[in-house]
Amino acid sequence: MNGLKREGIVQKTIICLLLAIYFFIDRRPVLIEGGLSMDELLSWTYAVNGFESFFDRWLNSSHQPMFYIILTIWNKVLGNPNDYWIRLVPLGFALIALVLYSLFSIRKNGLFLGILLSLFFIFEPLTSGLSVFLRPYSMIFCLIMANLLFLTEFKNKKLFELSVVLLLFTHTLGLIYLCILFVSLLISGFDIKGMIKEYYYLVILSLLTIALVLYQGSQEAVNLNWVGRDFSSFHLNLNIFWFFLACSGFLYKSIKKKGEERLFFVIPLVGICVFFIIDFFVMPFFVGRHFIILYPAGFLFISLGVKELIGFKYTPVLMMIIILFFKAVNGKPRTEVEQGELNYKTLFLKLKESEEISSSKRTLCLYNKSYKGLLKPYSIMYFGFDFCHTHLEVDTDNLKEAENYEYIALLDYDNVKNLKLSSNIIFRDEKGYLKIFKNDKLK
Repeated sequence: MNGLKREGIVQKTIICLLLAIYFFIDRRPVLIEGGLSMDELLSWTYAVNGFESFFDRWLNSSHQPMFYIILTIWNKVLGNPNDYWIRLVPLGFALIALVLYSLFSIRKNGLFLGILLSLFFIFEPLTSGLSVFLRPYSMIFCLIMANLLFLTEFKNKKLFELSVVLLLFTHTLGLIYLCILFVSLLISGFDIKGMIKEYYYLVILSLLTIALVLYQGSQEAVNLNWVGRDFSSFHLNLNIFWFFLACSGFLYKSIKKKGEERLFFVIPLVGICVFFIIDFFVMPFFVGRHFIILYPAGFLFISLGVKELIGFKYTPVLMMIIILFFKAVNGKPRTEVEQGELNYKTLFLKLKESEEISSSKRTLCLYNKSYKGLLKPYSIMYFGFDFCHTHLEVDTDNLKEAENYEYIALLDYDNVKNLKLSSNIIFRDEKGYLKIFKNDKLK
């Protein structure tokens, strides 16, 4: 009997490893070809700058520290890696989440259907896209998946506590998720009073984190003005995902039997309500990647309810159709989507090929607010040095100084065509396209 049990464990382990390897292979073209967006470059810049002034930067920004601590350590270990290696951090968290989900799905549904559910995870556009996005979203997705499983299926108190602490210091979304979890536990029939008594120190820590977020907001560190209310801009995958979740919810016959299963169903519904409340009464909040905090519960519920969706006989066929659909809409690597026809990676590659940039040529880099040093990582990657000799905050009164430099790098559109400068200008226009002007002519 023990031999059969060990054989089953080995089999599941091998399958999970094979799924993880396939996920890595599927994402590898994006790591090779895809350039980093401005937000991702900001993360890489934090890692390159190291732990100098880390505490002050944390208090005076909207970014919680845990992901950037890990990213900085990884950067130090590898010694200023390229944009391929640095993105292995978010991909690593996605792989951990995949393994946890695969173990859960195989345990609940058997080998074949468990593998299909894992492929559904791999090809779902939002999760696969954020798996190589150099921001904390992949880490927070992994932590929420672990948090729910340690609370319910695996019932590991210590790891559940650890996941809560890490969530609080990874992203502000972690705090929002914990509020959603609290309400969902109440609705699902859990003993909230008993849990508060048992985890009172986590409640205190959460309240302190709320105070920290309010302080960061008072420092004007939290800026979500870029988030609009254009609901039509949501990706098709969001609509498909929630439709599939709703079908599972209506057709899952045992939804009223167990609190844990009800919890996985309630969290996304409560989460959407919380999103609406925040967006309409607090601040703009609707952006596709914020929904990632609701996906772990959705995936877990689908894993429990998929057998009852139409009937086990037809479920694999339906799953294959959905998987192929997701694979089709998610097949193209993210290379030029984020930054337009010329992204940062392509820009530096062209600059290197032109052989016009060297350590002896003076380059002034103009920046807005917190984006100082944003070009440093790619500069080190392609030239071996920071090509920005001087950093200057964008101010028309200071642009006279720019005449002393051969190149000027503008991170944002600043009416560049009206700048009467003899320097070569690298800039990002109002549509997000990066361009190079040489002697006032587009190169």
